[in-house]
Amino acid sequence: NDERRDFWTVGYTPQLVTGVWVGNADNSPMTSGSSSRTAGLIWHDFMLAAHQGIEPTNFNVPDGLTTSEVFVPQLRLIRPGEDRDEFPSQNPCGTSISEIFVADAELPAEGNRICSEVEVDSRTFLLASADTPATALREGYFLLPPIDPETQEPVAEIVDWLRLHKVRFVGDQESSEDAVFARIDTPPNGAELGTGAVLVRGRAAGDGVTGWKLEYAPIDQEGASAPDSAFVELIAIDAPIRNGQLARWDTAALDSGFYILRLTVEHDFLGAFVAESRVSIEEPPEDAGMPDSEAGADGTLDGQPPPDPADAESTDDAAP
Repeated sequence: NDERRDFWTVGYTPQLVTGVWVGNADNSPMTSGSSSRTAGLIWHDFMLAAHQGIEPTNFNVPDGLTTSEVFVPQLRLIRPGEDRDEFPSQNPCGTSISEIFVADAELPAEGNRICSEVEVDSRTFLLASADTPATALREGYFLLPPIDPETQEPVAEIVDWLRLHKVRFVGDQESSEDAVFARIDTPPNGAELGTGAVLVRGRAAGDGVTGWKLEYAPIDQEGASAPDSAFVELIAIDAPIRNGQLARWDTAALDSGFYILRLTVEHDFLGAFVAESRVSIEEPPEDAGMPDSEAGADGTLDGQPPPDPADAESTDDAAP
């Protein structure tokens, strides 16, 4: 207690309940210490000795109880002065724990639930529709903001608060414009490449993206697939590339044939997004001479037309 007269520790296992008290027999105050540093240490050592040779077991669950997964929102408010652009998006439905409930108790009203099991279109973070391709379909628990019974629209005040603190919710139109997380621009699907340095450009970015990697794998024939174990990593990085150079792929030592170039982008709560470009590599004829590593004899760059200077971006991201 506050006067240092009683230090207590009480604990139990399925086999044993133990309580330890530390104090003076005449009830006079102790000069120092705490429950954790006195009674707690004694309790700990005693329980270890008392349970030697006893197999660990779980507690018996009484009748009439049930368990269920409960979401535990772990949200942090954006404080005045914090850089909002550097603040990560937050998912209130990303952490759950197993909780005990009375089996015949009435469930909370649906209006009290914050997380719903739905299918979303990962390109827009809107509810999935019949037009959503299978590659963009994400099933899971996501936040659906409460609906105003009069307007049948999400409650404006709550939506404003969620957006202020970058809490992602299904149907947030302001987030949909940044929802293309993985894209390979060059070389395009079906490109025929020579041997040399191939410039790989694309996008590996978006709100919630935590990292990405670029890989390639040979395949036996056009349209075939490759196991994950066949892929060779070109680069892995945790910095976003919005629209720029992802890597240079040196194909000089590769055999002729078909290849899959795969970009995998990790999102903090939507999972992995994959973009692929299927290409072929052909060795130049022996009498063609030594090809330039950047441009072919016809002025192409890695088998592609040279970029139009008018299309160049004023600012460009590039992977190191």
